[in-house]
Amino acid sequence: MSQQTYHVGLLAVKTANGHKAIFQFRKCIDFLDCEILEYLGERVQSKAEARRKAAEARPLILASLNRQFPRKHFTSIVID
Repeated sequence: MSQQTYHVGLLAVKTANGHKAIFQFRKCIDFLDCEILEYLGERVQSKAEARRKAAEARPLILASLNRQFPRKHFTSIVID
């Protein structure tokens, strides 16, 4: 498992049940979607590790996102 430096951005995508939180991991900041809600900085980890951590902390992440962005209703998390 290789550790890389990724730029991370949060994107919200509308679904039938609310919004999906997509954490975009990109090697180059220029490849983040132009409609991100927030730039979360650089992270040194693999995408697999990020997926594992997100799965473990899913309820906490969703609760935090829903508090931070009250006009959205986040129901799922994707690491992309």
